[in-house]
Order: sequence, then C-alpha cells, then structure tokens
Amino acid sequence: MTRNDKIAAVVVSFLITLILYYFLIPNRNWLGKPYLETAQNDGFAVVELFTSEGCSSCPPADKLLEKIQKESNGKKIYFLAFHVDYWDHLNWKDSFSSEQSTSRQQQYSSWMNRTLIYTPQFIVNGISEFGGDDARKLYSLVADALETKPAAALILEAHANKQQLELNYETNIIEKNTSLFVALVQKQATTEVKRGENEGRLLHHVQIVRQTHTLSLEEKQGRLVVPKPENFNTTDWEIIGFLQDDTTGAINAATKATFN
Repeated sequence: MTRNDKIAAVVVSFLITLILYYFLIPNRNWLGKPYLETAQNDGFAVVELFTSEGCSSCPPADKLLEKIQKESNGKKIYFLAFHVDYWDHLNWKDSFSSEQSTSRQQQYSSWMNRTLIYTPQFIVNGISEFGGDDARKLYSLVADALETKPAAALILEAHANKQQLELNYETNIIEKNTSLFVALVQKQATTEVKRGENEGRLLHHVQIVRQTHTLSLEEKQGRLVVPKPENFNTTDWEIIGFLQDDTTGAINAATKATFN
C-alpha cells in the first residue's frame, strides 16, 4: 500500500465514523454526560434556552434541557426556557411565548455582537452560546462553568401572599452596571400542537419562564415585590435569581429562592 493509499484509507475511515455518529447511532446525547459527572461544583451554571412550539427544530433542544436537568444531581445548575413570540404568526401560537422572552434574546444578540436571533439557542452564564441540540457542547459548557468560582454570592428569600411575591435579596459585592434578574418558572407543562411545523406532536416542556423582573442594584440588600401568577404554588413553580452585568451579559452569581 502506497503512502497516498494509506492517507486515503484514513480519510475514508474518518468519514465513515462521522456518518455513523450523526446518522446511525441512536441516542448519541450520552456522549456529553461524562463532562457533567466529573465536573467540580465550585461554581454555578445558568442555562437559558430560547425555544418555541412553532419551531420544528426546538423539541430536541427541549428534550436536551430536560435530560441535563435530570442528570444535574444537585449541582448548582439553573435552567430557564424562554419561549419567544416571533414564531407565533406561523399557524401556531405558543401559549408560553412572550415579547419579554424575545426581547431578552435580542439583548443577548446585542451583547454578543450577533446580527440574527434564532431558535433553538442555548446560552450558558450569559457568555457562551450555540444553536441546536448538541449535548456534548452543552455539557462541556456547563462543566466549565461549574469549575469556575463565582465572582459574587447571592441569597434570595421569598414570601407569598394572596396577590404578591415579596423577594428579599442579599449579595456581598456591588459592581457597576449590575442588575438582579428574577424569573418565575413553571417547572413543567404539556401541549398538544394542532397546527404549524409541530402539528400533531405532544410537546413536554420544563422550566418555562412565565415572568421576568429586573432591578438595578444600588445596595447589597433589598426587596422586590412582583405580581403572583394566578396558579402559582411552591411545588410546581420556582424562582431563580441572578446578578448580570448590564454591559456584557455575564452572569456573576445565581441562586434559587427559598420560601419563608
């Protein structure tokens, strides 16, 4: 066998491996799991998914979000699914979509100097992003975030009354151009899609962002009062808060609210 023949054989072998990986191996998402299993827990990861029931590429990303959530095993990973509204005019309106979710994705586009927004899109800790449902990429980014010590600490306590949620926050550092971002999250829901690209599919969602609120930080301690959703309860919902740099989008601390 000549040297050129050997090179050709290596190239053909590599191409065959790629074909097997992308087309013939079922459930290849397991390839990302070791990143999470071996990651340290010194830091945290905020995983934001921009998605829509009207997008045929989104259900695999929704499933990936659910999968990594189930495998997080108590690590400091906070999951948020933002349903955007720019798909709503294409035969199916996502009942969880909102203009606020679209605006947040547009803000990330500005922070990251992107010209377009799209779904599905994952963003980790406000600084790393990718499109699609690449499990290895997501698990790797989350593992890197978990091994990075946070720049600040955050405590968030909540109290629910009949019409409002009272949130008390405390942090140890106040940086310039920093805001407290709070998301009210419905843990799961199911939708039967009757029109559009996902017509006939039963879609299961997790960590659906239903409300967001932002407070510019001037003190290390403070209070934020927000409307309570009609069906809110502490079993099926949770509140996630984090400190975010208003100029770069970087997230410097994150936590879940504890209820008094």
